Amino acid sequence: MEKATLASIVDDFMECGIRFELDDFGSGYANISVFSNIRFHTIKLDRTLVNDLPGNEISRMLVENITKICRNFDMQCIAEGVETVRQEEALLKAGCVLGQGYYYSRPLPAEEFEKRYLKHI
Repeated sequence: MEKATLASIVDDFMECGIRFELDDFGSGYANISVFSNIRFHTIKLDRTLVNDLPGNEISRMLVENITKICRNFDMQCIAEGVETVRQEEALLKAGCVLGQGYYYSRPLPAEEFEKRYLKHI
């Protein structure tokens, strides 16, 4: 019996329409090896990459290249932990157009989110 790899298991689930996201990329177990061997639907950049992005050339290059890879392989790239306008500007300059964090909003109850952001018919 062939030993299943994580990549082959994920591929099997994807054939059933299940999407996978790699959260906290750039920290812990969400590393380059996992990123390069599994086709995720979404890559979520860890806040540690975003935190010092405006003043760190290496972080900027990493985000820029990860964003390009995601675009080339039809994956979404979302930056976590966006807290300042400078971080947002640096992300946009690096090509990352999706972000989440306190800069946009603190966590909200579902009802408040619906009231603020969803159009009611």
